[in-house]
Amino acid sequence: MPVISVVVGTYNRAGYLAECIKSVFEQRGVSYELVISDDGSTDGTADMVRSLAPDTTFVTAEHVGHPSIVYNRGIRAARGEFVAFCADDDMLMPDSLRIRYDRIKDRNGTALACGGAAIIFNDTTFAEALALWERNLLPLDSMHYADMSILHGDSIMVPRVVMEKYGIFDEHPALRLGQDSELWVRWRHAGIEAVHCRVPVAFCRHHGAQLNYDYDDDHVKVTTHEYRNRILEERRRGITAENTPMLGG
Repeated sequence: MPVISVVVGTYNRAGYLAECIKSVFEQRGVSYELVISDDGSTDGTADMVRSLAPDTTFVTAEHVGHPSIVYNRGIRAARGEFVAFCADDDMLMPDSLRIRYDRIKDRNGTALACGGAAIIFNDTTFAEALALWERNLLPLDSMHYADMSILHGDSIMVPRVVMEKYGIFDEHPALRLGQDSELWVRWRHAGIEAVHCRVPVAFCRHHGAQLNYDYDDDHVKVTTHEYRNRILEERRRGITAENTPMLGG
């Protein structure tokens, strides 16, 4: 069975990240590696990872505050034939990797797998989330079943060959919000099918500190969305991305 790389980007969220790691350890029926890309955390993240997950691939560098750069560092360190993503404050459901892998394992690099998410709040632990889920007490994300150009980032699993051919996250300075939707749309417009598992595969945490990459500046928000909207329109018109590093770059 091929290895699935779970890439987690993080910055100063050691507590949430510990719960995310626990959820990855609960994956069954697949071979996986955990890759944590740390954006220069100062809260003891490195020590926590060494203690909780000593075999994890841990990549760290000076803080840049740009999600695309952080995730791309992790992607370049990953060695799996498939790559899945998870935010440091979110978590995977048990069997999440196996469910998605089963959906695209025979597609020869022509499809990515995606799914929905159950919403958790604030400091909910992985054990608490599981207990609530088993009792049907968690709300579901809208999941975007109808519009398959808009996908839940924690639910994405993609063959490595797709990234090698069509690129990874755009590192343009203006794209600090929406970099994930730009990438999913780019892959879709390249002909990669999004195969939806029709079940939740992640726990998505809602909390008050989600926008922690200097997004409080209104100018950054406006600039980001203007840039994202422009490049999404370019995708629709068939214009190739100009600022997207390839996986081998």
